[in-house]
Amino acid sequence: MLIPDGDIAASVVTCIPDSGVDLLIGAGAGPEATIGATAVKCLGGTMLVKVWKSEKDDPNRLKRLEAVGVDVEKTYSEDELARGNVLVFAASGVTKGELLDGVRFIPGGAVVHSLCVRLPSGTLERSETILRFKEHPVYQALL
Repeated sequence: MLIPDGDIAASVVTCIPDSGVDLLIGAGAGPEATIGATAVKCLGGTMLVKVWKSEKDDPNRLKRLEAVGVDVEKTYSEDELARGNVLVFAASGVTKGELLDGVRFIPGGAVVHSLCVRLPSGTLERSETILRFKEHPVYQALL
C-alpha cells in the first residue's frame, strides 16, 4: 500500500499486534523519523533510517546536515534517533487515519481520540475525550 502522508502513524501501526502491518519502507523527513522512532522504541520495535540523497535536492542540504553533526552515510537506529530510557509518545487524531479517528463534532463539543505509549513499560494507552464547548466563547463560533 502506498501512503502519501502519515508516516508517523504508519511507523506506530507496524508495532501494534494484529494491525496487519509488519513493515514500513519509504522516504520521509527527519523530524517525522525522530518522532516515529520514539513511538517505535517505546513499543519495542526496530527502525533503521538513512539520509535520503537525491540529485534533485538542494546541493547544500547534505553540507548543512554534516555541519550539525549528521553522518550522511550512516544508518541510524531507533535508539540513536530517540535517545534515553524514559520516553513518551502521545498523539491525538485530527483527521481519520489508520491509527486514530479524527475529531468528531457533537452538539456542544467534540470527541477526540488519542494514544500514549511509554518507555520503559511499553504501555500503549488509548483514550476518547469528550470536550464540552458550550461555555467557551472561542468555540461557540465553531458550532
